[in-house]
Amino acid sequence: MAAFAPPPFPPLVPLPEYILRVAQAYPDREVVLYLEDSLSEDSANLVSVSWSQFVADVWTRADYLVKTTGLQERAVGEEPLVIGLLAENSYLFLVTLTAMFLLRWTVRECVTRIRRLLTFFPHRLSSSRSATRPTPFG
Repeated sequence: MAAFAPPPFPPLVPLPEYILRVAQAYPDREVVLYLEDSLSEDSANLVSVSWSQFVADVWTRADYLVKTTGLQERAVGEEPLVIGLLAENSYLFLVTLTAMFLLRWTVRECVTRIRRLLTFFPHRLSSSRSATRPTPFG
């Protein structure tokens, strides 16, 4: 069986639109296969996620991020919103990262070697492009 490669969509589009176009074109196609955490090898379970379910999970997470942070989806041309993400390497991490892409937030720092999702730190880049320190919010 040949590897699946989604066709290019003319014209070239930003990543958020491309993800949504692929999901719309292939809603029932498997996009994620992950091993569900278990305390026992005997009860380990492979979970298959289709594009339609993945995008539903991503939009649910995006809504949660907007509600809990007070930050909004960034429009094209607006000043970048740079996020540092600290997360456990898991399906939730993938969903959160994709949600941030769909919100057009820039994920600059990704740390995945911790046990649970902790927080993320937003900051805006200054127009002079000088380095700024992220400020946590609570």
